[in-house]
Amino acid sequence: VPESTASQEATVIITNTLKQTMLTHAIGVQKELVGRDWKDSDEFTFKLKADDSNPDAPMPASCKNQSACTVTVKRDSSDDHVAYFGDITYDAGEAEYTYLVTENAGNASAMYYSQAEYRVVVSVMKDGTSGEWKAVVESVTQLQTDYGAAGSNWDKTRPMLFTNQYISALTGRMGAERWWQIAAGGVGVLALLAVAAADQWRRKKRLS
Repeated sequence: VPESTASQEATVIITNTLKQTMLTHAIGVQKELVGRDWKDSDEFTFKLKADDSNPDAPMPASCKNQSACTVTVKRDSSDDHVAYFGDITYDAGEAEYTYLVTENAGNASAMYYSQAEYRVVVSVMKDGTSGEWKAVVESVTQLQTDYGAAGSNWDKTRPMLFTNQYISALTGRMGAERWWQIAAGGVGVLALLAVAAADQWRRKKRLS
């Protein structure tokens, strides 16, 4: 005689899965060269790192559980020399994460590498219409310009711009630091060209 169903016991396992959301193709950098054309060998590397205020902030999938991630812009990366850090996955729940983006100095001859630094703030929030969780770039601020001066707010819809200056073609004997000091002082491009021309004239006069 089968046992009564009332006397049978069953074990039920309930698994709760934390909801997640992804920030896709949203944090990008753009490289610009001044003073010479791109070469096939040109490569410029940029670093995305979690701010000290949130050292455990999620990183792109390729850099999971790391405190920093890099992306490289090459001549053929895109028509406008733009590259994006990988997609970042966030746990659901109201939160804000801060990142810093800089360029890694390279060794290209006569190249002054950008000193620009940007702060990127990502917010995780619930969409007011769909009720789904989403991650968005809340703001981008240029903390420091290419030549080390104080920056300003940046259009968060645009890739962060880093401009490298090829020095020798413009300034002759003027060193990279001297050129950038002049630029930081607010001297315009025409004035820089005038300074460079005068330097070249003095050189020729000494040689004559």
